[in-house]
Amino acid sequence: ADVELGNLVITESATILDEVVLVSNIPPIQTKSDGSIQVNVENTILATSTSVEEILSRSPNVIVEDDGISIFGKGTAIIYLNGQRILNEQLANIQPSEIKSIDIITNPSAKYDAEGEAVINIITIKKALEGVKGLLKQNITVSDFAPPMSNTNLSLDYRKKKLSIRGNYGLELG
Repeated sequence: ADVELGNLVITESATILDEVVLVSNIPPIQTKSDGSIQVNVENTILATSTSVEEILSRSPNVIVEDDGISIFGKGTAIIYLNGQRILNEQLANIQPSEIKSIDIITNPSAKYDAEGEAVINIITIKKALEGVKGLLKQNITVSDFAPPMSNTNLSLDYRKKKLSIRGNYGLELG
């Protein structure tokens, strides 16, 4: 049906916007199409964690114990840093604030030398700044139930054009 609305007069508004900014949040946990789980760390509360083990303990299906890290239903996990295999002891040298995301892969593809086990791939933030960066981190734990424990981490990073050298030193006492 036709409806007669009469004359419509449009007037200019006194408020003119220079720009419109759309802000979106990435969900902290995403399930990928291959069945793996991606835990986004960058710009979340997880980036303020004190260690990588703390982030992993808050991740779905990950069990962090004194004897290692395992995936629920899959057993001991193999740890990768940016696609390269590392030892569990090297986790203490990774700063939580430098982690972009963590992929929890229960059925790894052939690109991972997984030997039938699950894979945790830690992806760090890519920083293109040149120069020398150093970080010294000291954690001391004191408890009524256990002797004092000290964990010292020293990380040095040098970048110049296509050359990148990174050294880590960790010492745990207690």
